[in-house]
Amino acid sequence: MLPPGPPTIPFLGNLNLDMSDMMILFRDLRKRYGDIFSLILGKRTVIVVCGIDKLHEVLVKHGDSTSDRPAAFWFKDVFLQAGVGSSNGKQWKELRTTTIKALRDQGVGKKEIETRILEEVEVFLERIQDTAGKPFNIKNLTNISISNVVCSITFGERHDHTDKDFIKLTNLIDDLLSHPYSIGLLMFLPVLQYFPLDPFGAKKMKRYASCIREHCRKVLEAHRKSFNSDEIRDVVDLLIEKQNVYGTSEESAFSDAMVIQTLSDLLIGGTDTTVTTLRWFYLFMIKYPEVQARMRDEIMATIGRNRPITIRDRAHLHYCEAVINETLRLGNIGPFSLPHMVSQDFMLDDYLIPKGAIIMPSLDSVHFDSNHFDDADKFDPLRFLDEKGELTKMKDIMPFSTGRRSCIGESLARVELFLFTTNLLQSFELLPETDTTDPSLEYKLGVTHGPKPYLIRAIPL
Repeated sequence: MLPPGPPTIPFLGNLNLDMSDMMILFRDLRKRYGDIFSLILGKRTVIVVCGIDKLHEVLVKHGDSTSDRPAAFWFKDVFLQAGVGSSNGKQWKELRTTTIKALRDQGVGKKEIETRILEEVEVFLERIQDTAGKPFNIKNLTNISISNVVCSITFGERHDHTDKDFIKLTNLIDDLLSHPYSIGLLMFLPVLQYFPLDPFGAKKMKRYASCIREHCRKVLEAHRKSFNSDEIRDVVDLLIEKQNVYGTSEESAFSDAMVIQTLSDLLIGGTDTTVTTLRWFYLFMIKYPEVQARMRDEIMATIGRNRPITIRDRAHLHYCEAVINETLRLGNIGPFSLPHMVSQDFMLDDYLIPKGAIIMPSLDSVHFDSNHFDDADKFDPLRFLDEKGELTKMKDIMPFSTGRRSCIGESLARVELFLFTTNLLQSFELLPETDTTDPSLEYKLGVTHGPKPYLIRAIPL
């Protein structure tokens, strides 16, 4: 027997439900059916998993059965069921292991990454200084800055902020992930992608993804011409080294298709989630100036203004770290981890989770769980500090998901978030567009959950 769920309609299943905001829909269904419920969407059986305990049970304890990606629109048609994000089986395992090693070799998770990030932070702050305290859209600047960090690690290249081709690339990433139908209707009704005039944006998404892959293909070809096995420069070089050892046949984890899509995955995944988190951070800072002031007070008391903030300062800036954690929680950047597919039947609480079912992990259910967070809709960094004002373990949130498909860029993202946010507040006071502007916390739901567009002012200190 499947987990409980709403009544179905012949031929439609549960497609009669309002799926315009799946986050709100799933919150309502959880109240009615509990932490595990099922939906029939088109020809797909979908199992929605809520709550930190059930997510751990499904994605970690039953990870052998729940780590595949479905052959659905986002993975099959947009990302060609290739790369570290969308492939399955032995190829995926080899790619993931190799990619994690490649990132570590480039200093991710170590102090070596600090130099690359701080180089970009310096330019980021210079560009903000150029705004002279006038309202500006900080999203575009953040997109370029974070993409540059990813490109430095992955491709060994950094782009000027005025590079038109690079700006176009960052815009493609933003456009690809901002479409509201990519994970919802198109995932469960792939026939919609063939409708005339592209009302659901399917053709646009496939075109955007193809353009990003083409950029990565050109990078791969350029690296091949200058490759030296005695001097591995970046992630691309390490993947080329693997190609030279294991070959590039279609069956290989290191075929050109797999490598190019993996590079695309790193660029897309490494940019959008961090940018969206930072956009929520800026918004929370202008919405809650008392939090911004307390962060700055901690920075000034601990470091002052005579040097940039570095990774070693993380251990002393407890309140700043708590603000970042609360931003990850309330910003709720990924309300759902990307869908998984069940590769073999298993039982969960006397319910059958059948082979071929899609697992929708609700991270939103963790971050707003009233059993773990009082006033869960309130922005309160103090929930991550103990009575001594020291940072508590972040055991009750999972912004980077969990299990074998958890985000491989978590270490990089955390360092970026710390260095960009703290160095920003060390140098500037963030204010709303005008003195009478009341910043809105309304969101726009695409692949990620981001705030609606807004302008800020940055006043030099």
